[in-house]
Amino acid sequence: MRRASKENQLSELAAEKLKSVVNFLSADSYDRVLKEQKHLVVDFYGVPCPPCRALAPVYSEMAEKFCNCAHFANINVYEAKEIAQRYNIRGVPTIIVFEDGKEKVRITGLCEKRVLEEFLKTNLSSIPAPITKN
Repeated sequence: MRRASKENQLSELAAEKLKSVVNFLSADSYDRVLKEQKHLVVDFYGVPCPPCRALAPVYSEMAEKFCNCAHFANINVYEAKEIAQRYNIRGVPTIIVFEDGKEKVRITGLCEKRVLEEFLKTNLSSIPAPITKN
């Protein structure tokens, strides 16, 4: 019982940090943001999904690191079902990189930080380098 409470606290902290870096998009705002942003990275997630909760702090960290390369956003597949269906989201988390409004590449499932970082470096390579912390 105590462990679950601690996990919930960590998830809440990760969610708060994520909100400061990443836009949470609704079905109403998604199309507008997709048109406005040349490079968009979207994390399709589900609230009851343990891998999604585990990925949230890593995604937030990558959003901070690559913030000069792309706009980062989240879409809850349970609240924006039509968007999830449009992109044939069959598993969460799924991260899609969009360029000029079109899907460029995706990765599905929980992945390690180094894998997500390499995925983003590779697929956001045509734009400015990510921010490095010394």
